[in-house]
Amino acid sequence: MLKSCLTLVCILNFIPSLVFAENGTSILSQDISLLIQLIIAIAGVSGVAGLFWGIYEYRENQKSKRKDILFEVVHEFDRSEEMHFAKKILDGFVYNFPESFDQLGPNYFSKDNLKQILRSHEDHDITVPKEIELRDSFSALFDFFDKLGYLYSNKIIKKHELGYFDYYIDRSRKSLGVLEFVKNYDYRWHDELPKKAEDENS
Repeated sequence: MLKSCLTLVCILNFIPSLVFAENGTSILSQDISLLIQLIIAIAGVSGVAGLFWGIYEYRENQKSKRKDILFEVVHEFDRSEEMHFAKKILDGFVYNFPESFDQLGPNYFSKDNLKQILRSHEDHDITVPKEIELRDSFSALFDFFDKLGYLYSNKIIKKHELGYFDYYIDRSRKSLGVLEFVKNYDYRWHDELPKKAEDENS
């Protein structure tokens, strides 16, 4: 765009030598007048085209960056060993561990017992290793949800792009034990993430 403007200035500086005779009388013809108008029009169009091209490139770069970030968080979510235990419980799996069977009884590690498993440590001591492991797994999952909430709130990823995570977000929202845990330990994803990503394509 700058190059076009400089070219226009050079041409306009040269035009007076074409349109005035030595005695100062004007010899400006209709053809030269049209030429000047054409040059100005071309320079204007070139500038506007450059502006729109810049906007287009910016938007494409933003899309590319958003895709890179989305791929990273999807990869983290799928590959994380820390979140695995919590996701399985939310899926409805029931676990029995011999080392904690006597203390906690059969089928303790299940979605039905999340209110007890995710209780506040200030109310009841938590000493069973497997129970601590599951609580740590939920902490990792909710730290991840907080990250999604941050990315969404700052418009780094869009609502429909969160659809990949909807299943576990929705199951977490429906658990009273999870909701109490979120409140007790000040997780923010519950308020920052949209209810359902597929409800809106934005």
